[in-house]
Amino acid sequence: MPAESPSKETRVRRLELLFIAVLCVVLLASLGVLWLQQKGFFAGAPVVEHSPEQRLEKPIELNTAAWWELRQVPGVSEAVAKRIVEEREKRGGFRTFDELKSVYGVGEKRLEQIRSKVRLVPPAADRGKKR
Repeated sequence: MPAESPSKETRVRRLELLFIAVLCVVLLASLGVLWLQQKGFFAGAPVVEHSPEQRLEKPIELNTAAWWELRQVPGVSEAVAKRIVEEREKRGGFRTFDELKSVYGVGEKRLEQIRSKVRLVPPAADRGKKR
């Protein structure tokens, strides 16, 4: 005896269920993407271009600047800027310009090159102390 093919109603019902399942998957995926966007998962660091002719409007504060802001200083690469921020976080802030020499990639020559482009306000914990 030959196998019976499903009735038209059964096929329509299966297609409806398939459509609903696909719709649910798409909805859940969309909600997941929105949640990740809210959490900043897709947020990248801003791209900062610097040309030698570009002049900074004002000195950048060394103890509060993000790495992409430090990247605007001539002579500071992305890697050096990230290492400066990392070292600053370890130290709780820089107190003198000479402390920058502890950052790999910042020697005497580079320090002199960037000294006029950045300013240094001691960390808040140091401001009340007398020297």
